[in-house]
Amino acid sequence: MSVRGLTCPVLYLLLLSLGATACSRSSDKEPSIQQGNGQLPLDPSASNAGKNPSDTKKQPDLEGGVAQIDSSGIIGWAWDRNEPNTPLRVDVYDGNDLIATILANVHRDGLVKAGKGNGAHGFEYRFPAPQRDNREHVITVRYAGTDQAIKGSPKALRLEPLIVPKKATDQDKTNDKKSSASKGNG
Repeated sequence: MSVRGLTCPVLYLLLLSLGATACSRSSDKEPSIQQGNGQLPLDPSASNAGKNPSDTKKQPDLEGGVAQIDSSGIIGWAWDRNEPNTPLRVDVYDGNDLIATILANVHRDGLVKAGKGNGAHGFEYRFPAPQRDNREHVITVRYAGTDQAIKGSPKALRLEPLIVPKKATDQDKTNDKKSSASKGNG
């Protein structure tokens, strides 16, 4: 008898280091190597043998919310109920363009009180100056690597340019002194 060109004794020798104790094939079953009192199928697709135990971990159970999306930025939180103390990443999109990936690891007492793991699931994002073009944008926050938007997004808004206060110059200071002096003489 042969399996893919190998005889059962050859397979036995190859798999001896795995603790194989016998090699058999019944007419209606897949050839297998016996180990102890169980059987290991020779077809790797027929078993979980060799699979990483982490491959069988639970699917994510995602929850979050976006509390604020405005010209100043985004504030929200995201967590996985199945990994309650592990921070998640969130993706920020402007239309279809990914503009940032943020780690949701900011501690919030409100999240602890609400039973959201260790509470370190908050995130904040500030829009960079080039994005603040006084045009309409559709901002979406998603759980990283998914198409699932976080509750509270998307939101359409106009991203207004930052107004940076003008720094006082020496000329401004001189003008202020002259203005104060003239008011005192009036």
